[in-house]
Amino acid sequence: MQNFDRALNEAGVEHEFVTYPGAPHSFFDRKQGEFERDCDDAWARVLGFLDRISSKPAA
Repeated sequence: MQNFDRALNEAGVEHEFVTYPGAPHSFFDRKQGEFERDCDDAWARVLGFLDRISSKPAA
């Protein structure tokens, strides 16, 4: 992940990595009930990101 982070930084790409300890890769769909707080946080981050990029002028 460090190489990917570095490449995104070098390319000037807005990004954020968030890890939810103990949550499996597909926690957002198949394990939503078990990881409800993490799912809520992930969804809020997705919506926030989409809101930020949709309000930026096109390049």
